Amino acid sequence: MGSDGLGLLGFDPDVIVAYDAQSPAGWHGARCARRLGVPLVAVEEGVAATRGTAGRLLRRSASWMWGAQVRRSVSRLVALDVVARAQAIQQGYNVDQVEVLAPGTDLSRYRPGLRSEMLARHGVRGHALLVTSPLEEGRGLEPVLEAFARTVGRREDWALVFAGNGPYRAALRAHAARLGVGAHVHWIGAPRDEELPGLMSASTLLLVPGVDSATAARHLRLAMAAGLPALAEDEPRYAEMVEDDGSGLLVQRGAVEPSGGDWIRALEHAARAPRARERWGERARELAEERLAWPRIAARFAEMLQDVVAAEPEPEPSRLGLLRRRA
Repeated sequence: MGSDGLGLLGFDPDVIVAYDAQSPAGWHGARCARRLGVPLVAVEEGVAATRGTAGRLLRRSASWMWGAQVRRSVSRLVALDVVARAQAIQQGYNVDQVEVLAPGTDLSRYRPGLRSEMLARHGVRGHALLVTSPLEEGRGLEPVLEAFARTVGRREDWALVFAGNGPYRAALRAHAARLGVGAHVHWIGAPRDEELPGLMSASTLLLVPGVDSATAARHLRLAMAAGLPALAEDEPRYAEMVEDDGSGLLVQRGAVEPSGGDWIRALEHAARAPRARERWGERARELAEERLAWPRIAARFAEMLQDVVAAEPEPEPSRLGLLRRRA
């Protein structure tokens, strides 16, 4: 079958799906959808505010070069969370075009009751407070460390576990030593994919500092599937997944003080409430089954594609003939 160099025009799709509308891929999908006379569906993952002048200029340039053209072509935009939805509307997409559909999670791989060789290998015993963040300055890790030191940090049955790498590790380690809890803080590095299910399942709580992050949101979804309750700062992306006192606790960011603030209150409450932690874990798994099971996600996505195709007007016969001749 012939092609005009764009690839997609050699096929006969009912709909085109493009990931990352503010990119050359989105522009390419929009161009092919127009030429084929089929609807375009865009999938968007919300991104945190880009740091630095160069990053902001890059995003503005992308929006100027491709954004308007893609927006005119899109029939539906699938936002992977509430942050992506808000950003899409801010970029000019119609509210009625945008639908939130979370990424799915493998609930058979991430599940309660697994053991972690990674924790055992690093000598972590008792209750593990897990942080799966890059060890970088500005990630909000200091309040978590200070709250740990002022609550359960000196107890033998609790440990703070940093599962990540980064240039800020040395500074955090020195800070832990100054706080007198260095022996109970463990630095296990970034887990491999095969290690993450057991690490999530065997931990006691997932701690999520307040830097808006799609990666942290993904880890929250995995924790839900593993039945791991979370203490997360009350950012929109995290609050969408964590039911306060249902599947964990939301830490009010406005109340966070340099000395640990609301993290202290959250850790104190969680540490002295084993039955609540058990209830939170069960509810986290229930929410994962309700919202994140791949069969449910796939069925809704397929239904949405069918709705989009059904709503699309038929192309003009002359245009269909032209496209067939080109093919």
